[in-house]
Amino acid sequence: MRAMIRIVRTIAVGVLAGVLLTCDLAPSVAGAEGTRDTLRIGVSLVPRTLNPILGTTTVEAALSHLFSGFLVAANDKNQQIPELAAVVPTRANGGISADGKTITYKLRRNVKWHDGEAFTSADVKFTFEQVMNMKNNVISRHGYDLIDRCDTPDPYTVAFHFRTPFAPAVNTIFGPSDSPIFIIPKHLLSKYADLNDIAFNGQPIGTGPYKVVRWVRGERIDLDANDAFYLGKPKIKHITVRFFADENTAINELRTHEIDWFHEATVNVYPQLKALTEAKLVVTPYNGYYGLMLQTQHAPLSDVRVRRALSLAIDRETLTRTLTFGAATVATGDLPPELKFYAPSIAPIRQNLAEANRLLDAAGLKRGANGVRTFNGKPLSLDFVYESASALNRRVAVQVQAQLRDVGLDLKPRALVSTLIYGAAAAGGTLASGQFDVGVYPWVAGLDPDNSSQFACENVAPKGYNETRYCDKAMDAAQSTALTTFDASARAKAYGAVERNLVDNVPLVFLLYRVNIQGVSRDLKNVRPNAVEETWNSYEWSF
Repeated sequence: MRAMIRIVRTIAVGVLAGVLLTCDLAPSVAGAEGTRDTLRIGVSLVPRTLNPILGTTTVEAALSHLFSGFLVAANDKNQQIPELAAVVPTRANGGISADGKTITYKLRRNVKWHDGEAFTSADVKFTFEQVMNMKNNVISRHGYDLIDRCDTPDPYTVAFHFRTPFAPAVNTIFGPSDSPIFIIPKHLLSKYADLNDIAFNGQPIGTGPYKVVRWVRGERIDLDANDAFYLGKPKIKHITVRFFADENTAINELRTHEIDWFHEATVNVYPQLKALTEAKLVVTPYNGYYGLMLQTQHAPLSDVRVRRALSLAIDRETLTRTLTFGAATVATGDLPPELKFYAPSIAPIRQNLAEANRLLDAAGLKRGANGVRTFNGKPLSLDFVYESASALNRRVAVQVQAQLRDVGLDLKPRALVSTLIYGAAAAGGTLASGQFDVGVYPWVAGLDPDNSSQFACENVAPKGYNETRYCDKAMDAAQSTALTTFDASARAKAYGAVERNLVDNVPLVFLLYRVNIQGVSRDLKNVRPNAVEETWNSYEWSF
């Protein structure tokens, strides 16, 4: 999720190996329009939690949106749409104050929690308080930490008062952000000091189109339609989400109609899905990338010359072509061409081994007798972490290791499960705790181009997603402009400066822009992902 999740929207994305068990539910029978009542979705990433404020991966965000809600969501045109809010706040309708410091939401009046209790502004305020409760393992409080107070003048009005104007507010606060957080029920959870280890995390109650019936750990999650859903009764009665340790198994079950949807397939199986006649391929540009995260506080990566050399040693064109089979394109930064404020003036970085070697020599990293660079008189070995179960992650790690060996940089691979590498710092997360030198980093961002959670000084992990520990005054100045002005041209200029700063200072080596790949049964209708997620309109899905 910028995670995404890290959909991750962390949010950053990982795949956790698990045991594939046969679902004990009989598969739905294909037939005439409207005769199928169960949608079977296969995922290769096992959720750690179903608590809508504690998720760290894209699958946790996707699942949360089945049973929970944002204030403002996004449609398949990447346009803001009201969800639990009755209207999208703007300056024109008075929802955003003239000084940009107050965002007021008018809430829908016909929303109920799955247990029948009315949804009100008290739930929104309570969720905000839980996000800011430092006892809760929330992976990022970016944007929420700028709120001075939350007022609820009546049950259907919520006003957030910011200490400073915050242009990404509507996309960030309980919206499709890089850390998507959904509203949770006050009447059920206010009794707890923290929400990290409670029964609700496996059996949540929400306001969404589907209700969680059961979570059989390691096997499946079953959901039933919420017939009282405020936007209308869902067209499909049941959803079963099954966990697959191997993508080829999921493809085979899609081929034989034992599942209806292979959710978020990696580009590693893109050719197989593309050739599959039994299903359709749905490919959507993501606001996301694959990159190499560099721990900028660890010597010698603290030297910008070393980081630039590492970037120049990578052959992005070959890597993108061989890894993605033509599905993806080479990245020039973190903002893809489909996103507002993309910087087209920044050209892709071409591999330049001569310049990479020159920079490493200038930084004092001399080659030893075996060709490996030395640092402080000792052979240099960089701790290279990646999530273990994703075949794409493994292939990225192999190719990057080989390419950097050409300039004498030795990477020692360390494979980790997703819950460890992408977890919050309080839970021992490897990246969030800074326990690495280089990391394979798949990232999915939110609807707004705001990337300050990754690159601003104040968001150095564990406070935010700045897990590179990069801190630069010029970057902070550009981020400040981008975050505090609502003027589109000023924001575009600021993000141009941000992207140039990233190229020059290399806290992250951007490799390729990600695409969202779904393998979907041909008789499943209305699957329309946006650049952030797939489940925004699940109540409209039908057979």
